Amino acid sequence: KFAAPGGSLSMRTRLQHHVHQGYAEAASLPLSLSAAGETVQRATGDTKSFCDAAVQMYEALAKPLIEVTLLSAKLASMMGGVQLMQCYGFFLFAGCWTRFVGPSISTMSGDVAAAEGKLVAAHAQVAEYAEEIAMSGGGCLEAGALDGHLNALASRSRTLSLQHFCSESLDSYVVRYLGILAAFTTMMPAVAKSAADHATLGDPTEYFLTCLHLL
Repeated sequence: KFAAPGGSLSMRTRLQHHVHQGYAEAASLPLSLSAAGETVQRATGDTKSFCDAAVQMYEALAKPLIEVTLLSAKLASMMGGVQLMQCYGFFLFAGCWTRFVGPSISTMSGDVAAAEGKLVAAHAQVAEYAEEIAMSGGGCLEAGALDGHLNALASRSRTLSLQHFCSESLDSYVVRYLGILAAFTTMMPAVAKSAADHATLGDPTEYFLTCLHLL
């Protein structure tokens, strides 16, 4: 957190120095500025936004990678490299499988958005042609049409909520609970080897809990 503002400022300073150098070396400054478009916004506000976003992206990528590397090294020393790879392989397979068999959230979200748009468009149409609807006595028909759009939106929203629930339940059961069983299975060789070699592994329960916490 402390280095992020400094990194963003350093990147912005170098970029803006490059822009200023381009001003100085331009053969025709007015022509260069007119061809570049909104030069003031791009050289100031857009540059700052880009640098802030770039630093946030680097921070979001670097922190998890460092944590995964350190925790993986610790787990490999406790469980064994092969067992750790087997555990990671299960989590990868389980995550891909749940995404493959799970409901299509994006498709239903698009359907909900389309139904919402139709309802808004129907209300806008009633507001625009209110006088014509009143003169022709079509208020009941329009109200029925609005109710139809509303019912379609409510039905798709309920389906989307049910899909979210099913997807989260599937993720929790397969990835979390079956993942715990898979982790216990991969930890057993280390416990058995320690008992056979009369090594000091410590309390097996504490060993299991420590490994699970790191995973």
